[in-house]
Amino acid sequence: MSVETVALWAVLAVGALGAAVVVGLGFIAYRSRRSLPYLLVVLALSTVLARVCLGLGYATGWLPFHTHHLVEHALDVVLLALLIGAVLTARRTESTRSTSRSE
Repeated sequence: MSVETVALWAVLAVGALGAAVVVGLGFIAYRSRRSLPYLLVVLALSTVLARVCLGLGYATGWLPFHTHHLVEHALDVVLLALLIGAVLTARRTESTRSTSRSE
């Protein structure tokens, strides 16, 4: 086994573990807050885990390179859309809360 192969599998393993931990922590935060912005952030973090799964699919030969590449870029778009949605809904929620407090 080459050094590159070992490095690839090491990076994928660490990435999978790290992404799973971050998604888990995000889910815990969502469960305590139960708000749409938190849900959107958890879904955005989940796209990082999905990207690692795509990397594993490509590394094992299950997924062709072009499919891997296309879906990864599509997940980038989904991640950005979810984060923008989280920010916008958080601002709307905060605006609604501050308006109701001032009345």
